[in-house]
Amino acid sequence: MPAASPDLRKELNGAEEDGPEHDARIFGEVTDLFLSNVGRLGDSQIAAVDGVLAHLVERVEAATVIQLSEALSTIDRAPGQTVRKLAFHEQPQVAAPVLRHSSCLSDADLLEIVKSRGQQHLLAICDRKALNEALTDALMRFGDVNVSNALARNTGARFSECGYATLVGRAERDEGLAEKLGVRMDIPGSLLRELIGKVADVVRARFLTAPRPVARQKAQNAAAAGGNGAARKAIDYTQAQNEVVALNRTVAVANVHGPAAGIDAVEAIENGEQLRSYYLLYAVLGEFEKQLNHFQAAIDNFRKALELTELTSEQSFLSERLRDSEERSLRIVA
Repeated sequence: MPAASPDLRKELNGAEEDGPEHDARIFGEVTDLFLSNVGRLGDSQIAAVDGVLAHLVERVEAATVIQLSEALSTIDRAPGQTVRKLAFHEQPQVAAPVLRHSSCLSDADLLEIVKSRGQQHLLAICDRKALNEALTDALMRFGDVNVSNALARNTGARFSECGYATLVGRAERDEGLAEKLGVRMDIPGSLLRELIGKVADVVRARFLTAPRPVARQKAQNAAAAGGNGAARKAIDYTQAQNEVVALNRTVAVANVHGPAAGIDAVEAIENGEQLRSYYLLYAVLGEFEKQLNHFQAAIDNFRKALELTELTSEQSFLSERLRDSEERSLRIVA
């Protein structure tokens, strides 16, 4: 940025003067210089801008700082200290844009904010495209019911088994949370069964009529991962999400109308090709067949489910269901 360098240095040198009007003027001019030249600035120039803006963030009116937060939230080369100052700002309206979108914040920054700021800050973090298990565990520990619902709604959020168990426990007292969990495609089967057993009949009915969400984040993550390797056949993650949501609902059907109705509901799933590689399809069918005393069919389905899952907790559960079905089948033969 050769033409802008003298002006930039002049503004930075004048930034030490006192007075709110002067602070606001310097803040606005340095912000404009950065945003209009961000693609041409070198690291040293960004660092100089960073020193001034970070110093002035707490001294300028919130309305002006909100505009900066919105502008910097989607810039990968945004000044790091400034972004961090914005993220830790006591006013959530200032912090929210960078908390939702900025790639300049580390997981350590976000964890510190979760532990030290209020619920509006936590809700903004819940809207990030991707959240790892450590972050969701912390958000659930320090967040209220609104945070739990926001996390359950975010398809890019990942949960530990303990985290999912916590959400299922809270869903017993929160119908809205139960509905959001019931349509997630990554909820472990054992916890889905627990959830279905806990919720009221009215919530089960809502599972059957709830709109099917689109797994946009899963599709984006898959596309990004595919770009690093050889070309692969595209996967329709929207269709996969729809099929898993439909499968979740068959469990609700069986709880209300019996296992035979559940099997009919599975067979009625439209275009269910991708479900055939999903272990929970066979786990669900095995459970329905077992409840109908169709033990050989249950055995076949549980074995197929075991072949398809790598989750230790699910393997343990399915092995137990398989052994029980085999023992009952032998008693009938005897």
